[in-house]
Amino acid sequence: MVDVRKAPRKGIGTCVYCGRTRKLTKDHLFPQALFITLDKEMVTVPACHQCQRRKEVGDRELEIYLTLDILGSGHADVVMHLKKIADRNEGTKHRLDRMINGADYAALTTEDGFQLAEGLVAEFDTEPVLQMLRMVARGLYWYSTGEILPPDVHTHAQRIPWNIGGELLRRLSAHRSGNPTVKGNLVVWWTDLRIQMNTPHDRLWVVCFNDAVVFLLATAGWALSLDRIRDKLDSLPPKDEGKARFSADSGLINHIEAILPPK
Repeated sequence: MVDVRKAPRKGIGTCVYCGRTRKLTKDHLFPQALFITLDKEMVTVPACHQCQRRKEVGDRELEIYLTLDILGSGHADVVMHLKKIADRNEGTKHRLDRMINGADYAALTTEDGFQLAEGLVAEFDTEPVLQMLRMVARGLYWYSTGEILPPDVHTHAQRIPWNIGGELLRRLSAHRSGNPTVKGNLVVWWTDLRIQMNTPHDRLWVVCFNDAVVFLLATAGWALSLDRIRDKLDSLPPKDEGKARFSADSGLINHIEAILPPK
């Protein structure tokens, strides 16, 4: 097996995102825009120009998403990110104005009704972010294994709700393959769980941005299983909104734990 990480990251080669042989450039797997001060060892992967341009849309959206998120906004660099985003162009500035003006106040509460914080609830299309993170899963697969994930292998990206993030990490910690990899001042860290299922190319990562916003990224069998869990929970009939949300979030933990192998 050829270790593709030894191949030139420029010139003709295989793109980690689409698997095609094309002229390559270096793409920062985790967007440079997230870092006010770049890490000394930023992760780059060989990517074609077409995939890099497609991923850049989600790169920009992720910076906005993390900066506005009630948890992500607690990071030390958030004020500088807000200024950078507002100064990007007039279109972005107007978009932020519309989001804020159209937002409603809401309380962040526990299942028992204890109020933790208050913030704004605004519409945000997360699909470009999730599409980009599904590409990141392909990059992490290459970074972890030295192999290109075949283009027909499914990938998955999912935000973990704030109220179950800590508990889910605790339950998954027994399956970690080592200490998390950290970049920047906790701008991003991730851990490779390396939990095999019954299909080739299975991989599962916990990825955390701003030391607060947690995603699960997966490939192959894990990706398909997490898709099914998400679809099942999304199809639950609505009840009391708050209780239903906490019930569905707790269900996510139970469903994931049910398919974990024995420790």
